Amino acid sequence: MKAERQGVAWAMQYESLFDDHLKYSCLPPSCQRAIRAVRQALRNESVFPKAVALPKALDMVALSFKSLPPEITPHAMLEIRSIAELWPFQRPYAPLSPRAYLEKIDHEVSKLDAAPKLAMLYLFHGDGRLRQAALHRITPSMLSPFLFAALTTRLNDWARPVRQEAATSMARICTAETLARIAPAIPYLCLQSKTWQRWKEQSAAYEKIEATPEVAEYMAQHLRTSLHGPLPRQCRAMLRHDIFDAHLLELAHTAATPNVRAIALGALLNQRASWMIGRQKRWVDKFYGISRMDPIWAHRTITIPVSIPDLVYFGAQNRAAAVRRIVAYWLLKTDKPYPEAVALLSKDKYPSIRKAMEYYKRKRAENA
Repeated sequence: MKAERQGVAWAMQYESLFDDHLKYSCLPPSCQRAIRAVRQALRNESVFPKAVALPKALDMVALSFKSLPPEITPHAMLEIRSIAELWPFQRPYAPLSPRAYLEKIDHEVSKLDAAPKLAMLYLFHGDGRLRQAALHRITPSMLSPFLFAALTTRLNDWARPVRQEAATSMARICTAETLARIAPAIPYLCLQSKTWQRWKEQSAAYEKIEATPEVAEYMAQHLRTSLHGPLPRQCRAMLRHDIFDAHLLELAHTAATPNVRAIALGALLNQRASWMIGRQKRWVDKFYGISRMDPIWAHRTITIPVSIPDLVYFGAQNRAAAVRRIVAYWLLKTDKPYPEAVALLSKDKYPSIRKAMEYYKRKRAENA
């Protein structure tokens, strides 16, 4: 059942079958039923080792996970925990003794050993020790864009042992053979991961994957063909990696959206890549308490050889105003003459571009 978009997150598009607190779910009904079937098989402790329904239900869970988009990970993590009833064992109203608690953990770990595919669900467990155990048992064959997004999220887990195990698992299972399967998660993760605060010690495990040639090729294809989404921000995020420089010229010429073309062209003209790393407070008027949050930019030099005159002429005649504006503002910072581009931009239909060219001509006349 499709949810009404007004007042409901875009991800919540299915009817919630098992959670009474939610009317809508981000998980397809088949996925919800498969997760519930696993829960029912685990509840019957006496027949667990010989359960016939469990392998089938786990296969259905694995199949459903492969079709889930990584963008729903924050919603899905809580829903999966609720449907599978993977709650923490230590609760304020019913505390366990340390011995009983550790016995409970050992019992659950024995289930993971008996059915390794349970790691896909225990990755969302409310108990950190079981999340850590699940990460240790994740295999490359289980990976999908959604599961990789969930695994990467564990790099920002509140428990440090879980974060450390997530970094170890990522280095173990994310090989050259699996990069093609997990690459569709990068458009989501390259932005979401920049908002995390707890993963600083483990961030290198993900950054190495984002900086691989396979991921750079996928992101270039994504930015070149996609029409919707935060594409300019994704392009800025990928500019942090020099492996992405080889795709900038093609993006400047063939990207479907003007803003991506403008960012790529600006990076090539300035021979400098820029990306936002945070924001800082700047006072406009302290007396009245008026302030604004200004972006903080990081930069690096781009060294790939390009023909600047060709880029300037290409940008000046581009059909997108965002691209032409990049060229107009770049011309204000250069001392070299580009008469053909200036002639085109001086006749532009946008006043801001024409005024920039008027200022450019005055500056050239004063320096002549």
